[in-house]
Amino acid sequence: MRGIVRYPDLRMMLFFVFLLVPIFLLAYRIEPSAYEFSLAPLTFVAISLLFLLLSIIEIPIISKKMKKPRYTDSEIQTRERLYSVSREEIEGDEGGLYDAVITLNLGGFILPLIFALYIAIISELAIEELVIITIIMITATNLLTIIEPGVGIITPSPTGLLALPLAMIVTPSDVTTGMLVSGIIGIELGLLTKIFAIDIEVGSPIFSIGGKGNFESIFLVVMLGLLFSLV
Repeated sequence: MRGIVRYPDLRMMLFFVFLLVPIFLLAYRIEPSAYEFSLAPLTFVAISLLFLLLSIIEIPIISKKMKKPRYTDSEIQTRERLYSVSREEIEGDEGGLYDAVITLNLGGFILPLIFALYIAIISELAIEELVIITIIMITATNLLTIIEPGVGIITPSPTGLLALPLAMIVTPSDVTTGMLVSGIIGIELGLLTKIFAIDIEVGSPIFSIGGKGNFESIFLVVMLGLLFSLV
């Protein structure tokens, strides 16, 4: 199946761009001898920017017919405002069904997962420590995430913050690695568990895993990891 281009919340995208600019300056000016993380600082910044830019691409994995809720004009306007989803997408095609698609976001799921697995492989942290944080992140993500009709899978952006204190407690010797690996994998696996909570009777045109509605929580972990690698 071909990829889908789904444009993100431009305000949130702009916020992350503004955040990356001073981080880039910090990475550029840092002394190599003072840097301990396994990736070079500018490489880490470039990877983060790549995640952000490629978050507009969704890779379809499953498609099915789902019932389309009957929306009032007020409900559509509320969804447009809160979730930055267009009226055309919410209303879908004519008729009472959505041609719903479950997708994996390229910049918010696939690439961060590969990145986290690579960091885990080259890390000296014990696998047991990473598993502890990951299980907690899976549980928290599952409990905090909701399925919003007409919009998809919604996770509160601050969910990624939980990985930081957990890493400070469980992996104090390498907070950055513990936070990145367990935070990213934990949130992503938590999102995958929500697929089983999707009600075919109340659908949405796209259920994105790692994309609109939950990308920010994953990318926040990446940004925190990047900042902590520079201090």
